[in-house]
Amino acid sequence: MTYKDWQLYNGQERAPRHRVEQLVYQDQLHWSSEVLEETAAPDYVGSYMQVNDDIIKGANKKLRAFDERKIDLSEGFYAPAEWLVPIRISKYKQVPGAEIRPADKPGLMDLTFTEQAPCDPDTWPCEKEVYDVTTRIRYWADSELPMGMTVTSNGELVREITVTAFEWLSLK
Repeated sequence: MTYKDWQLYNGQERAPRHRVEQLVYQDQLHWSSEVLEETAAPDYVGSYMQVNDDIIKGANKKLRAFDERKIDLSEGFYAPAEWLVPIRISKYKQVPGAEIRPADKPGLMDLTFTEQAPCDPDTWPCEKEVYDVTTRIRYWADSELPMGMTVTSNGELVREITVTAFEWLSLK
């Protein structure tokens, strides 16, 4: 999977930024992710993280840092990105007023829900104390694997994740 994560950067200047990542995912204990493009920090390109059984390793190209360590699986699993945690789909289905509809491609579903969030003047110019935040997640119905996401705050797009390439890996 290759995806683009666009965000209207939190901060008073509200500068947009995006990152393109490539993810090869077999299961929770076998995956790798690499940054292919990063507009906010171009020297971060090439940074990666890999999980193989109980070993996690990664490199931050911007900081020129490498880390490899054994992880305690009893403490939980690492996810390649917060939006890719399938269990979140089940949680979001429980949000009052959540709507689930078939997407325009067979096998995909769209889940939409709205929550209220307080405004934080340190990270966003506040016109109200509370904002309506609407999230739409596209996911595979059978596995609940997320395939994209949009987030709007009071009608303004603040985040959009678009999967630009995807293929199922065979488990041989």
